[in-house]
Amino acid sequence: MSIARTIMKTICAVSSAVAVCSGSLALIVPAFAQDGDASATLSVNDAVFDWGVNNESGGGAYFGGCNFLSAGVAGDNGEAGIWQENKGLYRTSDGNVSILKPAADGSYTAPDWSTKCTNQYGSNISGKTAGLTFTASNPAQGAPAEQPTYSGNIVRISGGTGTVNASTDTAHLAWQGSFTIVYYGGMTYWSLTDPVLDINDGKGSMTATASGYGADMDDPTKWVKLDTQTIHLADFERADVDVTAEGITVTPDYLGVAVPEGVSGRNDQAEQTDANAAWWGAFPESWLQYASLTGQTSYWWTSSGGKNTIQPRKPASPIAIAWGGKTPVMPDTGGNNGSGGGSNGGDNGSGDNGNNGDNGNNGGSDNNGSGDNNGDNNGGNKPETGDTTLSGVTLRWGINDETNSAAFYGGCNFLAAGVAANTGASKVWDASLYKATDGNVSIQKPDSNGQWVTASWESKCLTRDGSTVTMAKRADGRSINTESQVVVSNGTGTVKADGSTTISWKGSWSVVFYGGMTYWSLTNPTLTLDSNGNGSLTATASGYGASMEDSSKWVTLTPREIHVADFSGGNAVDVKQALADHGFTATPDYLGVAVNASGDHGSQASKDSANASYWGAFPQSFVNFQMETGQSAYWYTSNSSRDFAKPTLPLSVQYDSSYQVSAGAGSPAAATAAGGVKSNGSTTKNGTGSTKQSGSTQQSANAADNGTTADQSTVLSADDAGDSSMMIADNAATIALGSGSVAAASALPLGIGWILRRKLGLDAAVELDKRLGL
Repeated sequence: MSIARTIMKTICAVSSAVAVCSGSLALIVPAFAQDGDASATLSVNDAVFDWGVNNESGGGAYFGGCNFLSAGVAGDNGEAGIWQENKGLYRTSDGNVSILKPAADGSYTAPDWSTKCTNQYGSNISGKTAGLTFTASNPAQGAPAEQPTYSGNIVRISGGTGTVNASTDTAHLAWQGSFTIVYYGGMTYWSLTDPVLDINDGKGSMTATASGYGADMDDPTKWVKLDTQTIHLADFERADVDVTAEGITVTPDYLGVAVPEGVSGRNDQAEQTDANAAWWGAFPESWLQYASLTGQTSYWWTSSGGKNTIQPRKPASPIAIAWGGKTPVMPDTGGNNGSGGGSNGGDNGSGDNGNNGDNGNNGGSDNNGSGDNNGDNNGGNKPETGDTTLSGVTLRWGINDETNSAAFYGGCNFLAAGVAANTGASKVWDASLYKATDGNVSIQKPDSNGQWVTASWESKCLTRDGSTVTMAKRADGRSINTESQVVVSNGTGTVKADGSTTISWKGSWSVVFYGGMTYWSLTNPTLTLDSNGNGSLTATASGYGASMEDSSKWVTLTPREIHVADFSGGNAVDVKQALADHGFTATPDYLGVAVNASGDHGSQASKDSANASYWGAFPQSFVNFQMETGQSAYWYTSNSSRDFAKPTLPLSVQYDSSYQVSAGAGSPAAATAAGGVKSNGSTTKNGTGSTKQSGSTQQSANAADNGTTADQSTVLSADDAGDSSMMIADNAATIALGSGSVAAASALPLGIGWILRRKLGLDAAVELDKRLGL
């Protein structure tokens, strides 16, 4: 009952101005009549229900990125596996149900797949498991440095119907709709349908029908559809529920609630102490019983761990209900459940930095920061003291410039997401074979603004300014290329106390040369570094063997694990600095690396003063595999005109979103080498309309090679392309003419173009420069 209504009733009881009092009451509480009057009960048909369940249900997870809410009853994923965007399991609206999350200004808006694991300031909370707050390394402009480790997402169900009575603190409201509670990115989830609120004299409960799937972190194959069951979402016995004229805001019982006998989980409820009293408690008994079937158990009560663990995120969040056209006002829960946490490493002075993980559900070991190794339902081995568990880790790598440059045939070399399908022959791809995203893997490239964007079939051969890649060089000496990177997300791993690091990812990508004439794939990479930062990135290689000697050859290769990149000596990773920085960028070994290579692909060239700046090779096992694909000499120095484009590019590993990888500013094209723009001594325009000054090496970043010189507009003729003196290729393989840099090559038949031999040992760039008079 509202204070204003009580005061006005008292005034009216002693007032002779009955009419005035009646009018005043009507203004203050128009929805209710006086106590004892049958009209004091109001019928409601537009009740809106808001609830975030608890902060942990939007928190960073030890595996799978984060926990989150989804609208509707989620479909059957078929396994305890991380949800994928393309499977349609995640929804932010379903009938009367919507999922919302707060923005920096406190307003609520719908998230999407890409923002479900961000907090109100846009910071990624994947893997954030240390208390209620963390220190953001690069907060958005105007955002605080200390930010929530949880998204704050809530479920909103509209259209509730029933009756309420503010004078007796009574309410009976029912909603139609469902929402799903998703943990570990989807490894375990269950749903609640058609909640009902019953309050009498300020006490009561809220119930709903539970459904979902049973999983077991000790048995990753377990996936059982559970029977539906009515459970208590919330109990209201420890404090009176105040039913007002416009709604209800109340925090369900949790604090001080003991887990009933007969309910158990992997970890028992911790003993209540002064240290954990601010968040010690449990959800309702029937909730706990059902959660135990899902495999989550102790996520819903206080287990061992201090303020720098997930424990302060477990208490039930407030429920807000409004009617009469009003919108519920959700209280800020940031400070309600105990003081917040701090960043990796925990509170080393408090002795309570357990940083324990609840229900890893196949997800590895405990969370970021060192602790007391108490893990709740956590799959895998518990970490030793001082270990840091990582989740939501992202791998980014462009491999080398040649992987993203123009090709002698087929337009360009490029990256594609997923394991490429079997084309059945050595031939140029069409759009149906290309994917820019596949599960955890995406292909990204910088746009003209220097921002990372997802590549596409149409853009796969374009530079950041939209020009087609050519065989020419940039002003910085590198090959003109698309600057594409493979991006593999949701990696998990551990950094040991001594800095040794192991991180694994699930996903695949394909490396496609000559537009698809030859390609191969890498699956499930693992990074292993010792305490000195020496180590390797390994993965399972698969693909097809092709031959430039025999265009009919197409052989499925036996998959095998290879070293994709090695880190040693001067290229070793500073593992402890990487942990402090939340990521690292390092260039894998290539320069100075010798390999054994034989056969018709040619051996590694001798190192001399001319090639010393780029002489080297990819790892031996990598090269061995490429000898079967037909690409081998593209991965070591071979006295080719393209040797300068072969060295490894820097590889980045982002432990979380606070470690940013810039796309940089790019580099303009150089006015030398094959396809470069030539000046005749006066100011001329290139194919894009930008200018090049006579006598200057300056070239617009928009320069595109059309196979023409700026002053003569000449191109190589088909006769020139067919001349044996112009049959050019990488010296380790016989590769056809045919790219934007030699326009006439497109007139050659596919078979001829693929088998053409480099007969005179001519350097492609030098020979084309001669032809163009450069």
